[in-house]
Amino acid sequence: MVAAALLLIPTACAAPTETALRVPWQALHKVAETAPNNQTALWTDGTKTVLAWPGGPDQPGIRLSNGTNETVLLPFGTLQQVALYPADAGLLHILWLDQTHPDEPRLASALITTDGKIERGANAVSAKATTHYAAVRLANGNVLTLWTEAGQHSPLYAQLLDGADRAHPPVRLSSDASYPTGMVDLNGTLHLAWLENAASQSWTIRYLTFNNSSLPDTDNPSTIPVAVIKLGAGESLEDFALGVDGTHVYCLWNPVFLNSTGQPIGSLAGLAFPIGNVSAVQQIKLDALREQNVHGLSIPIRAMQTLTISLTNSTWDGQAWNDNPIAVSVTPDSAVLHPVYDEPVGILGKTTLASDANGKLYLAWTLVQADGTAAVYFASTGS
Repeated sequence: MVAAALLLIPTACAAPTETALRVPWQALHKVAETAPNNQTALWTDGTKTVLAWPGGPDQPGIRLSNGTNETVLLPFGTLQQVALYPADAGLLHILWLDQTHPDEPRLASALITTDGKIERGANAVSAKATTHYAAVRLANGNVLTLWTEAGQHSPLYAQLLDGADRAHPPVRLSSDASYPTGMVDLNGTLHLAWLENAASQSWTIRYLTFNNSSLPDTDNPSTIPVAVIKLGAGESLEDFALGVDGTHVYCLWNPVFLNSTGQPIGSLAGLAFPIGNVSAVQQIKLDALREQNVHGLSIPIRAMQTLTISLTNSTWDGQAWNDNPIAVSVTPDSAVLHPVYDEPVGILGKTTLASDANGKLYLAWTLVQADGTAAVYFASTGS
C-alpha cells in the first residue's frame, strides 16, 4: 500500500441547467467546476458513481468526485486520457497517459477507493513511449490494456493489469496499428479490433477473439480482416470503437471533414456481424444520424443486451455551434437517438457513457461556460 497526500477542493455545485431533459433521462447532476478539458472518466455500479478528469495547469493531477460537493486531487502530475475500471475488493483501477516528460508519454495506473484514497500508487504500465491506449474490462478485477508505441510505425501491445494493479509482460498484437478497442461479450468471449493503414485514406479493420477467459499470449497472432474503411477526399478519422450486444459485434467509426468555414463536420458509420460469423458482415443502418453533426464516439465498458453508444451532437443556430450530449441505441438495422436536453446547451467535451448491472445508463460530459471555465455534469436514466 502507498500513502499519498490528497487535496480536497471545495466545489460550488450550482443548480443544474434549467434546460428540460428528454426521455429517458431522469436526473441531472452538476459535479464540479473545473478548467476546460475534453474528457471525463466515468464508472458506476448503480450505488456509487465516480467521475475523474485531468486537473488544470495550476493543479496538475487527476480530480475525482464520487458525487459529493468536494473533489479529490490525486497528485499524479501532468497527464491526459483518464479512465476508470473496477479492480479487486471494491477498488478501482485509474489509468492515464503520463506526460511528465512530453516527448516520452507512458501509460500509467494506480489503485484507488471510490472516494479517492490511493491504495497503490502510480504504476508504470507501458515501457515505451505511448501515443494512445484503450482498455477492456475483464473478470475478477482484471483489465487488459491495449497501447500503441510512438514512432514512425505504431506497434500495438496488449498488457494485462491484474486485480491488484500489477502489470504483466506485454504481447505485441500488430507491427503498425491505430485505434485499438475491445469488449467482453455476455458469454465471456473477448473481442479485440484495431485499424491498420491499407493505403491512402483506407484502413483495414483487424479482428480476433479469445474464448474461455484466455488472453493474448504470443506476438503477432492471426487476425481476421473484417472490412476496409475508405474515407472520402478531405475526410479524416476521429474515432473507431468495437461494441457488442447479445447477438452481434459492431465496428463503429467517426469520419470528419472541414466545411467551407473550417468547422469540423462529423458523421457515424459502422458494420455489424453475428457473434461467431464474421462472413455475415453488413452495413449498419444509421439513418437517424444522417443529418447530424456528431463527434466523440464513446462505448460503455460493460456489454449489454442492446448496444448503446454516446456522442456529442453539434447544431448551428445561425451564429454559433452548440452541443447536446446524446446516447444512441444501435442495432444492425436501426439507430434511435436519446438526446439529454430538448435544446443544445453550449460547447461540450467528449461524452462518456457507462451502465450498471441493471442496464441503467449514465452519461458524463464537460460543458464550457460563458466565462471560459468548465463544469462537469452527468445524467442518468433513473433518479
